[in-house]
Amino acid sequence: MGRYSDTAIVSALEKVQLWPSPLATRSPSGRDANGNEFNGADRSPDIIALDEPLHENPLSTGQAQLLALARALLRKDECKVVLLDEATSSVDAETDGVVQAILRAEFHGHTIVSVAHRIETVIDADQVVVLDQGRVVEVGEPGALLRGEDGIGAFRNLAGRR
Repeated sequence: MGRYSDTAIVSALEKVQLWPSPLATRSPSGRDANGNEFNGADRSPDIIALDEPLHENPLSTGQAQLLALARALLRKDECKVVLLDEATSSVDAETDGVVQAILRAEFHGHTIVSVAHRIETVIDADQVVVLDQGRVVEVGEPGALLRGEDGIGAFRNLAGRR
């Protein structure tokens, strides 16, 4: 028996938009998720097997990052700090927005430390730390840094607002 229920896993995959596709597959073994046999006429999108091994990786790099986020969703009650290292570097801007919305909605009350190069990824953070060649050059609330109220303008320059 697995650590998480099928319902919890499917819910996490739905939230990151990986379910029902590309991970919802019919079992090639001819058995449903409970091990019951079914014939070809019984096969439908409802018959899924979460315990089937992935024999080849059907996921793109971006989808693999979304799968990692789904795993974090399953474990969110076990920790209070979420560390993201370029979590959206391999996804398009729309998917980045989805990830940010999930983080805001699902990890409310958690501390999120996010390493990112996209300004959009950290624009609604409580605090931003700007590094230049490994040195901290600016710290502050993103809005204030963009308006030039704090700091030296490093964040504003990164955002293209000089």
